[in-house]
Amino acid sequence: MDSHESRGSAQLIDELGTALAWMQSLGVEVEAGRLAAYRKMAEKWDAAVGGRGKLGVRELAPMIATFAYDVMAFIEIHRAFRAVAQNALGGLIAQLSLAAGGPVRIDDARCTGPRPARDALFRARTAAYLQQATGAASFGSAGNTGFAMGRHYLHVVPHRLQPSNDIATGVTATCVRLLSALDGRPGPRSRGLVALDASALITPAGQAPPTLARSAMVGAADHRLARFIDEQMDVVQNSLRGLDRRIIGLMLMSSSVAVADDDSAFVPVDRWVLVWRENINITDFDLLDRLRGLLRGER
Repeated sequence: MDSHESRGSAQLIDELGTALAWMQSLGVEVEAGRLAAYRKMAEKWDAAVGGRGKLGVRELAPMIATFAYDVMAFIEIHRAFRAVAQNALGGLIAQLSLAAGGPVRIDDARCTGPRPARDALFRARTAAYLQQATGAASFGSAGNTGFAMGRHYLHVVPHRLQPSNDIATGVTATCVRLLSALDGRPGPRSRGLVALDASALITPAGQAPPTLARSAMVGAADHRLARFIDEQMDVVQNSLRGLDRRIIGLMLMSSSVAVADDDSAFVPVDRWVLVWRENINITDFDLLDRLRGLLRGER
């Protein structure tokens, strides 16, 4: 699982401004009021914390969830790809244009329809996570990510679960796309992973963020994610059983927010975990073990 760095809302806004400017330099059309909208969200939280606002933590929770997810995603994408040549970022630019071209929408609890912008942002965020770990992620035209590990090539197809979804449906639907990616680059050393954003199932939308010591935030998020995986492991493995053996596992992400108990600052906490498919061969097991080391920052 990845590391976490706490930053205040003002610093996040500054970093977001840099990220959006970089995106625009690539030709991404960023909706004109996007930065101002995120800044207003941060100001509303700061006003509430300072006793100047009319809304409390629970009422502000959907807004803060949107802020934390979107802002951290754009910052992470910028960090991962800012040194990559623009001519290698065509697929990423297409996803960012979809993610940033429309108006800011408050958290999924207030939306009953599809969320193509947020889906595109998760696809780009998955690529950023893998790029930071491997230094070699590439973006396909369909929004899928791929990268070489030694003699193997791994295809990663992201999918963001909706509150009404179950994980089996998400795994099955994503594996259809993953098989298409694998068949598009056939070879004995092509492998596939499903990447799921399970945030909507792990942390219900609109739920007030917990107040915790900063030192406890990551551990609490890891515990929620581990408990979810334990509860869903049989479902996941049953969904994979009988599928193409080139599909060797899953990556799951959980995005949440906590409130610091010392200064009431909200802190985005995003965690990833790698799940092995059961009964894979020793070569694929070693491949995932090496990938886990890279995702943990081990070289």
